[in-house]
Amino acid sequence: MKRIGRSANWRLHCGAAIAVYLGTACATPAALTREEVIAQNDELTRLSSEIAHARGRDAALLAPQTLAEAEGTLARAIALATKGDKAAAIVTAQTGLSRTDDLSRRIEQSAKIMKEVLLTRTRAEGRGAPGLFAQEFSAVDQSLKQATRMVEDDKVEMAQNRRPELLERYADLELRALKTGLQAAAREAIRHAELEGAARYAPKTLANAKQELELVASILEADRTEVKKSEQGAGRALWMARRAEKITNLAKMFERRKYSGEDFVLWYQDRLQQIRQPMNQDTLPFDKVDSQVIETLRADVLAMKKTAEDIRGTLSMERSRTQAMQQQLREGQAAHRAELTAVLRGHERQLAALRNGTQAALAEAKMDATKQVKQLQERLSTQHQQSVEQAQRDKGAQARFEYVRGLFTEDEAEVFRQGDNVLVRLTGFQFKPGKSAVESRNYGLLNRVVSAINTFPKGRVTVAGHTDATGSDRENLRLSIERAKSVAGFLNTVGGIPIDRLISKGFGEEKPVASNESREGRASNRRIDVVIEN
Repeated sequence: MKRIGRSANWRLHCGAAIAVYLGTACATPAALTREEVIAQNDELTRLSSEIAHARGRDAALLAPQTLAEAEGTLARAIALATKGDKAAAIVTAQTGLSRTDDLSRRIEQSAKIMKEVLLTRTRAEGRGAPGLFAQEFSAVDQSLKQATRMVEDDKVEMAQNRRPELLERYADLELRALKTGLQAAAREAIRHAELEGAARYAPKTLANAKQELELVASILEADRTEVKKSEQGAGRALWMARRAEKITNLAKMFERRKYSGEDFVLWYQDRLQQIRQPMNQDTLPFDKVDSQVIETLRADVLAMKKTAEDIRGTLSMERSRTQAMQQQLREGQAAHRAELTAVLRGHERQLAALRNGTQAALAEAKMDATKQVKQLQERLSTQHQQSVEQAQRDKGAQARFEYVRGLFTEDEAEVFRQGDNVLVRLTGFQFKPGKSAVESRNYGLLNRVVSAINTFPKGRVTVAGHTDATGSDRENLRLSIERAKSVAGFLNTVGGIPIDRLISKGFGEEKPVASNESREGRASNRRIDVVIEN
């Protein structure tokens, strides 16, 4: 019985060992995640990083088709790598990398064409329009994507024709969001951050946002007139709520990718290196303390800023301008030399005639001639100095004129130089028919007018309103005066131009710049002229 028990026990242990061995041998390795597949291949990592960088530059809005192609290429490369076909995955990823330059170019092209649209969208976004009017904001974004797809298809003119409608729709959302109020936007942003999970991932930032919003409420309860202070507080609450949401999204990404503490730091350092790469290809001093890394980045930015300041202006234009002035100076000097030569020859003839006279008369004539020659030389020297000074003044005035002209596109304004003064003819400024109120779609244009005025710190500004010949003379004169006053009021209250430097005038239909017989001519005559006197 004892032998049998030991034999049975031995068989039991052997069976268990065999089962463990077979179970271990037959186990299937766990499938790699998408991030792990990317991390194992340099080409996939670079392509994924380039796509992420493009998304950060709003590629989803500015180059949606090209972005979709790049993401499709990345997905195919990941699928090949997952199946174990590493060579095909590398080739596919390299193909995607070769197209990233085209993606960057498409983003820049659309951003340039849609510059004003994007600025208006950013303002609407800052007022909380995406949260307050989510469906409408998304619909306008879809229209913007349709326009940028036209840019990608090289249908630039068709895309440009979409700009006025997009500007108006984003401006309308911005105005409505402003009327709704920053407090409502802040509350919506806090709610959205909570839905995303900010209470778990960004509790401090979310709590600060709520506290700031509560402070706004207490300010208004104490004093209803403190609107400006409450708007500032609501704006801070909105900013903190959005920051909490972004922190949450980033934390979720780290969690999905199972980042360790070292992974966090490497990710942060990689982002800093990407920021610096366009300025300097060297690696940041990550082997030093963090403050030295930040100081290195700061030094790069300051150096780039100084370089931009040093090369500001159009050098080729200034060079040609200087050459023209030098040519004028040479011509003036030649004319002065010719005049001096004529005077000297005249005196030589007088001296020749006086040689037959007395020695006293001859000496007097010589003294008189010398005196006249000296006076002429002094006058020529003075004229030369005045010419040099005038050339310098002209150079400065031309530089300011070129700067002002560069502020506006051809569709927005025509800029003319009138001596030392500058005329900005706002052909792109739009009023509603029969109205004089300044609409939000003109804010961007007027802000650039403010920049133009600030180029002449002591200059007086005349705002002149003009109409076409439609309607009565009296009504046209009244409307032009009111429109000029509205624009001058904006320049004073919003632009900060002192009221004692501003003059507003209305001329009605008195001073047309085109024929009133055609539609285009009447559109040209309906304008605002801003004259900046230097």
